[in-house]
Amino acid sequence: MMVQPTSPSQPGPQRKRSKPILEKGVSDNAETHTNSKFARALGSVDWTTREQGVRALTRFLQRKADIAEGDMLKLWKGLYFCFWHSDKSPVQVDLAERLAAIPWQLSEQAAHLYFKAFIKTMVREWFLIDRLRLDKFLMLVRKFVAQLLTHLRAQHWRPDLVKS
Repeated sequence: MMVQPTSPSQPGPQRKRSKPILEKGVSDNAETHTNSKFARALGSVDWTTREQGVRALTRFLQRKADIAEGDMLKLWKGLYFCFWHSDKSPVQVDLAERLAAIPWQLSEQAAHLYFKAFIKTMVREWFLIDRLRLDKFLMLVRKFVAQLLTHLRAQHWRPDLVKS
């Protein structure tokens, strides 16, 4: 049985055109950013979309000093899945280093909240990590602890920061 090739005039499988997840010119409204746009971008299986999401999130956090803890936890849920989807060791190491270095670009209050949300997210999600992904999440925690200690040292071990 021979299959006849389709001619250009016959309709073939159509590719669905998708709208970009992170559009240019999105407003600075915290609710707009913390809802599904960041979550969809960060949790995407497409590497390019995740990278755009991480860059956009970094820019957003640099501009926002007064983000609520609940919103930061939502953002960290997206970052958790961003890291979950990262494959290959060099990509994981690069992403872990960039995520751990974000607090250096933030205000003191936002950096504190970023670290706090990271810890809460890891506590919440830790027992859901399968054995295949455990090493990469351990590496992420090591990078964050190293950056946290470096950050505290740069702040001369201020008691208010160390206690919190």
